[in-house]
Amino acid sequence: MSQKMFKEHPKIIEYVQGASIANAPTFLLFIILSFVDPDLESLVHSMQFFNYSLSILSILAFILLVVSTLIAGFLVAGRVTSRYVRTGTYTGAFSYLMFLIYKLFFYPSGMLPESWMFLVFLIGGGLGGLLKRYLS
Repeated sequence: MSQKMFKEHPKIIEYVQGASIANAPTFLLFIILSFVDPDLESLVHSMQFFNYSLSILSILAFILLVVSTLIAGFLVAGRVTSRYVRTGTYTGAFSYLMFLIYKLFFYPSGMLPESWMFLVFLIGGGLGGLLKRYLS
């Protein structure tokens, strides 16, 4: 790649692309689970982290969010010349915003607690930027 392809700050569209990459596996998981239980009421109760009822689905969702946001943060951070961790963390924040928009339109009653998810998206994106920093 030429030096022209790299820049100091990514464009908004690159953050949105990273957010789409970060949210795609989670969206697919929720779509698949909606076929298993169409009203998702039992799924909501089984995925509550603060009621100490950790299920396989909640652990899978947590791991999926971290890994997919890590990959998105790594890919967007690869487009800049420096500030990899900051770029990855911004990607995580955009991913969280995209998830909230998706949740607002498709599941207005609420599916998952947002307090831990915001941290998961930020940590995943930051780890992706950190990985890019150490691999470059």
